[in-house]
Amino acid sequence: MFDITAAIISADPYRQVQLIRTLDQGERKALFNIDREQSAEKTDRICRSIIEKIEVVNKAPNKITQRRHRRSIIAWAKKKTYRLVGDIAYLFGYLTVSKTRSLVNRSLRSSPSDSSAHSATAGRLNRIITQQRLKYPDSVIDLKTLLVENGYPTVISDCTFDRVNIFQNVNLEGITFNHCEFDWAHFSNSSLKNVRFESCQLLNVSFMKSNIESCEFYDCVFQEVMFTGSELNGITFLRCAIIGSAFEDANISNCLFILTQLPATHFLDASITKSHFIRSNLKDTVFFGTLDQFKVDIESKRTAIVSGPTTAMLINPEERGFTTPKAYMKLEQSAHMIPLRITAQSQKVISCEVNSEIQLALEAIGPYVGKETPIPQLLIKQINEDSIKYSQSTKILKKAEKLAATIDSFYLPGGEDIPPSLYGQKEEEHTDWGNDYRRSIFELSIIHQSFIRGIPLMGVCRGFQMANIYFGAQLSQDVKGQSNHQKFQPKDNNQHGLYRSAIQTSITSVVYHHQAVPEMSGPTEHLESSVVYQDLVKASEPKHSGAVPMILLQFHPEFYRAPTAISMDRVCLDTYLDYGMSASNEVFWTILSDSVKAYHSKKQVLSDLKKDN
Repeated sequence: MFDITAAIISADPYRQVQLIRTLDQGERKALFNIDREQSAEKTDRICRSIIEKIEVVNKAPNKITQRRHRRSIIAWAKKKTYRLVGDIAYLFGYLTVSKTRSLVNRSLRSSPSDSSAHSATAGRLNRIITQQRLKYPDSVIDLKTLLVENGYPTVISDCTFDRVNIFQNVNLEGITFNHCEFDWAHFSNSSLKNVRFESCQLLNVSFMKSNIESCEFYDCVFQEVMFTGSELNGITFLRCAIIGSAFEDANISNCLFILTQLPATHFLDASITKSHFIRSNLKDTVFFGTLDQFKVDIESKRTAIVSGPTTAMLINPEERGFTTPKAYMKLEQSAHMIPLRITAQSQKVISCEVNSEIQLALEAIGPYVGKETPIPQLLIKQINEDSIKYSQSTKILKKAEKLAATIDSFYLPGGEDIPPSLYGQKEEEHTDWGNDYRRSIFELSIIHQSFIRGIPLMGVCRGFQMANIYFGAQLSQDVKGQSNHQKFQPKDNNQHGLYRSAIQTSITSVVYHHQAVPEMSGPTEHLESSVVYQDLVKASEPKHSGAVPMILLQFHPEFYRAPTAISMDRVCLDTYLDYGMSASNEVFWTILSDSVKAYHSKKQVLSDLKKDN
């Protein structure tokens, strides 16, 4: 007889849900009473059917993003309703997908940490941690001690932590999280030692600069989780699905990845020692040269391929943002790429030293008046010519080079204002760039790599402005009325440009910005304006876009049919903005996709030619 239980529990939780969706009622029931109620002949037939479906699910393409990623009260109510319906259906002998999944977790997977004591609720935990912070604002909170003092066990079960930062700067040693869900929760700068996560979902979670030691993650789903700059020592990931996540700038030692899949997860600039992949699925995992630093068994190494074009998307792990989740969804679902989440501010450089270096470089460059070469290009040249003097900034440039050598495109999203010194102006009253040059230098380096290598790039909002500045355009630091729908007409030159299929007559899209490129200072030696609205440039592209495909937009095509709202007011805003947009907003993702496919094919041909020689 087939060992059906072993086959089921060997699957990671993400694949397990996909499998359960394909099972009929008889097969779902067979998971729990197969030995008691079925004849041997029927049991074998059902087991064969289930195992065949397991094989199909294991070979299915990875899904990186969710079709709908809403976390509003509507999504919460819908989830609760499904659970209630599942419980009621179970009373009448019917197993829904969610109920089957719950029973698999609690029946087939024995949990040594299940506790009969009543654990703290998410709300109660939030209150006692907040009270402790108010009482001892300068002390590190020890969660285990705090739970015991309040009469709770150290096992926290069945809790949902939604948009909370209570775990930041907390000592979590000895805590177990069992069947918990974390959505946009932060563990940054925390200490996790001997912590156990069992059958948990971690969505949009940040472990940035955390110290994680001797921890266990069993049967967990990680979706868009950032371990940027963390110390991971002695960690076990068993039957986990780590999707769209990042171990960027992390130090990884003595770690085990067992029966784990990692699609769209990357290890950019990670340091690896004595760590293993065992029977894991490494398809669409991007290592940036670190795979050889792991000890990888034959089964895992066989899966270590990247199945399609990749794109590097800059994000801030500590901020969800309004547009970035939508763009991330669009890059996979509409542009058909493997999106990699890259931290905008490199964690391996010291921000204050980068600021000092850039100030020195700008002083050496001098005023902008009369210069033919734009300040950003002179800045990159200055850093490259004296890597010792500008050591921290050089690291940022090298990171962009490493990215460019591997990926097939870049996506630069919106964000904070741009430092006026990068385009030769003084800072005005309404400009707020955060006094941190790290992101700006990284973006300029990416644009530079895109331009000299011909790598496709899409820049939206701030990304649009930064690309225009790189080529010599100027910004108006504060403009009014740029927040809502706007209807754009193409310029005459657009009939033969990159956007001709998207803006044939007109397009209505969404804008949200207060800095802008004036028409009179937009066109440069290499860029031309494609769309102008109220004397402001809304879209531009290289004059030779076939060689350097850059999609530069001062509006947001990612808002079109990308449901990612996290609150009721955002759901209403999403609906309103989406309703007024033209369907041709979707075409920009097709343009990007076509450009990336062409670049990816060219790169593959050149690689094959080098091998032949």
